Amino acid sequence: MHRMFGFSSPISPLLKRANACMASGDCLAAAKAYEELLEQSGPQPGPQFAFVCLQAGSARLQAGQSAQAVNHFRRGLDILAAHSRYAQMYHSGQRIKTELEKRGMVREARVFMAQIHSNMPAAAEIPTQHVSEQLPTLPPICPICGGFLRVFELHWRNAHTAECSFCASPLEIA
Repeated sequence: MHRMFGFSSPISPLLKRANACMASGDCLAAAKAYEELLEQSGPQPGPQFAFVCLQAGSARLQAGQSAQAVNHFRRGLDILAAHSRYAQMYHSGQRIKTELEKRGMVREARVFMAQIHSNMPAAAEIPTQHVSEQLPTLPPICPICGGFLRVFELHWRNAHTAECSFCASPLEIA
């Protein structure tokens, strides 16, 4: 099973701590922990790092640090585009747009949607994901790393298995 750093290994305690801080509402501590993880990403981070970036952005935004949040959001979306994770990029972008608009950052929200649309291939070139018409029931957090699970932002391996956006652990849907 591939983990966050591209090889089989236990889940990073730092990722668990970052996710726990975010869940408890300690956004500044969460942001710092996510950023520490990002420093370990290397020059070509994998798709799980995109979600660490996006989560760092959400933490910074909730902590009132919008400039840093925007930089994390942009990097996360760029990583998803680089890995051809277009469905995840689109749905993550929609969530970011909503988060920014709630804080009155309408111009920034438009810029992100333009970034997403400029990175999307033609519809015929977008790989499809296995998502049933009925939304699957998932726990709100990953049982392995504690990351937030958002159905539309998951990578689906098949109709019954998705993987955690943060740690790539399989999530079986009954």
